[in-house]
Amino acid sequence: MTNKIKGYVFGKSGELVKEMEMPELFSTPIREDIILKVYLSQLTKQPYAPELYAGMKYSASGIISHQRRKWKTAYGIGISRIPRKIMMRRGSRFSWIGATVASTRGGRRAHPPKILAHLNFKKINKKEKSLALKSAIASTSSISCAQKKYLRLNDKLRLPLIISSEVITLRPQEIKSILVKILGENYKIAEKENRTRAGKGKARGRKNKKSRGILIVIGNNEKLKCKNFDITNAKNISLYDIASGGVPGRLTIYTENSIKDLAERFGEKKWN
Repeated sequence: MTNKIKGYVFGKSGELVKEMEMPELFSTPIREDIILKVYLSQLTKQPYAPELYAGMKYSASGIISHQRRKWKTAYGIGISRIPRKIMMRRGSRFSWIGATVASTRGGRRAHPPKILAHLNFKKINKKEKSLALKSAIASTSSISCAQKKYLRLNDKLRLPLIISSEVITLRPQEIKSILVKILGENYKIAEKENRTRAGKGKARGRKNKKSRGILIVIGNNEKLKCKNFDITNAKNISLYDIASGGVPGRLTIYTENSIKDLAERFGEKKWN
């Protein structure tokens, strides 16, 4: 049996209201190796390649014969054996121009990128996927995991953080002021930050760097819009939300309803 973790519930005033026992989901052993494995298997890359028949859409007749006394032969003309297309004909004499191969004008590319090389075909077991997501959720209740991800994080912060569902009904500015009270010095980490990149990357389409900030997990029937923070619900929470880069321990705040919905999602209907 694993020790049950206690969560800290904060109310509208930003002060601790009560402590509550968390579902067994939050006591799952944190497997960083499986989290990274599953995260890498889900990465995708935009496939790109030229059209399959690009540079070959004309009647080049293939390699021209250099035999003697043959129709349409190139014997004695002094041209190389590359595919050619006919530009002009006068009697039994032809005017050819190189085509198709990469060394010719308008020909195909020599070694174009292959689409199959860009696609990710890694297969992961369902149990490993489930364990990775459970481990990532459990890492949000571990201060040691959070400190690996955020070097500026203060030791005094008590995790996991929970807000009462009444807070969700407030305006974004009021929610922001509540989070300032809850997090204290750590609020600098919580809010999204846009910074201008140093160096030549500014001129190469990478001018700004964005921090992800805190994640607010709401219940399936709750709604919240706020530009300063990332928001997801218990139904759609994914490994990418909590363990971006394959590193667990993202700073996360849950609502009371989201805890219940997460418990139901992972089969703990009898919880609480």
